Amino acid sequence: MYTNIIFTILKIISFPFRLLIVPVYLVCFSLKKYFDSRKEIRYKNGKIICVGNCNIGGSGKTVVVKKLAEELLNRKKNVVILSRGYKRKNGKKTVILSNQTKKDQLQVTICGDEPFMLYSELKIPVVVTKKKSHGINTAIQIFKPQIIISDDGYQNFSFHKDINILVINMLTISKYDTIFPLGKLREPIRNGISRADYVILNHTKFAEPKKIFYIKNMIQQYNPNSKIISTFYEIKKVVNFITQQEYSLQEFITKISDQIVMVTGIAEPISAKIMLEHEHIKIKKFLSYPDHYWFSQKELTKWYKFNLPIIVTQKDAVRLIPLKIYTETKYFEKIYYLDIELIIDEGKSLWDNMINSL
Repeated sequence: MYTNIIFTILKIISFPFRLLIVPVYLVCFSLKKYFDSRKEIRYKNGKIICVGNCNIGGSGKTVVVKKLAEELLNRKKNVVILSRGYKRKNGKKTVILSNQTKKDQLQVTICGDEPFMLYSELKIPVVVTKKKSHGINTAIQIFKPQIIISDDGYQNFSFHKDINILVINMLTISKYDTIFPLGKLREPIRNGISRADYVILNHTKFAEPKKIFYIKNMIQQYNPNSKIISTFYEIKKVVNFITQQEYSLQEFITKISDQIVMVTGIAEPISAKIMLEHEHIKIKKFLSYPDHYWFSQKELTKWYKFNLPIIVTQKDAVRLIPLKIYTETKYFEKIYYLDIELIIDEGKSLWDNMINSL
């Protein structure tokens, strides 16, 4: 309680200073855009798709990247994913995940949770680097892909995008959203929409119809040519962290428990929480850590004492892997992660047309 009061007071006091920083931020953003675009990289022998957002984290773009890559792989396309590997250790190092990678290099802490998860699921090359232009050149030189998918980089103008996909989280977006540091927007939403070939409205299943209507009108106003696709997440299965035993949600409720502790270290955990509650799973305790949080043995010990199944997201589960080296198995036995799938609610023909054009 006192922490929230202090945070609110500090937020009010700092408001004038943050307000002054906004113009400075926008000027710096414009200058970076200008200088980056002057040295823009183009891939003549393939296409580059960028999946990004206008806000700082939490839109669901990595799940979109996964679905996009899966469907391209089904069409026998040679695909490489480009990722920054946010919050990874030794972030300046370029890491390449491929079938040539030695096992000792496949460490989550070095490449980051999202790249590791994508490589583990898809088994296609993932180039992890802070500098997108370097990553693109590396991917071209080593793999000569037909398609490069950039996970994030929407505000990076150093490379040409053949297709720009903007992902909007319908559970968190608001017409009152403002620019950083006053809010979470990386750039004015009008600017982001104006560059989007496709806008994916994510989590529409649980969003208010009025909000969906408002956002669609806003997109059509700012960019009439942008194609709008509505999506939501569906839980495919619940997987035990140690045994990898898979359960449908109903099987989990029947065989394991309908009462759980939910633990997340993601930017916007509300969607996962809503999905579980919608399936009549009772969340007895909800623990939310910062995005990309590296869990420690201290957290595992705390969770173990709850004596209830622990459910995490798949991205959280990936960050638990390094702890297995020096932690007793018993601390992991009741941990399960959600395997989710992106479902296209509206605009399936638009999605298919995009895939077929690549």
